[in-house]
Amino acid sequence: MFAKPTTMTDQAELITRRNRDLSEALAALYAALAGYATPSKLDASSLRDGEAILADLRSAPLNALSAAALGPYASFALTTVGDVAGYKHFLPRIVHLAVLGNHGQPGLDATLIASKLIYARWRDWPDRERDAIIQVFEAAWARLHLNHPDKCDAGEWLCAAAMLNLEILPKLNLWLADTLPSSMVQFVQFVISTANLADPKDFWEEVSPGIRAAIIEWLGREEVSLWLLEKEEEVPERDRWLFGQAWEVLASRHGG
Repeated sequence: MFAKPTTMTDQAELITRRNRDLSEALAALYAALAGYATPSKLDASSLRDGEAILADLRSAPLNALSAAALGPYASFALTTVGDVAGYKHFLPRIVHLAVLGNHGQPGLDATLIASKLIYARWRDWPDRERDAIIQVFEAAWARLHLNHPDKCDAGEWLCAAAMLNLEILPKLNLWLADTLPSSMVQFVQFVISTANLADPKDFWEEVSPGIRAAIIEWLGREEVSLWLLEKEEEVPERDRWLFGQAWEVLASRHGG
């Protein structure tokens, strides 16, 4: 019923193509926001050391700022430090570091970035800026969901896309058709993560109930259950135990 695994060459070509698309999307984001200068000062609440944060932000060129230098600002931006124009200046590098992952900085998580964008009313930004944001979040999910969960959490990027009201069900359909074992494991991990999607206590709470309900309904399709039955043997043995947890989530939601 589902596509058989493609050759290693096909898989490598897919990853190469998605890497290129993501690199181009990041470049477009840098270009779209290039008109916003490095802030000369940072307004900050009494809870933050604006001067110290600004010193870190000036420690390297934008495209070379480290996660350690940019992370604190990314966490506090807009709510207790700085303004929208300043966030726009640093946004390309914030997203870039989020894509690279393994940073240990909450402000560089895709979901917190999406939350900041919502706070900044990004849908009201100029078309070029808004389109660049959509493009980079689409390209980031398209590439990163191919990775094994040990490398990144594709579910977080899907949540961020949902928070931004991007199309979600087409992504799920694409995910189900993927033939890379790492992508399959990511999908199973995502299914497990939806256990509390009807009443979430994390960033999914910022996603509209309608979108969450549509995801739950989609996961209840017979096609998803058949996929779980067919694909377990196609992933590394060390990851197969996850399928049992995924079955438990679906069974608890749909009456066993």
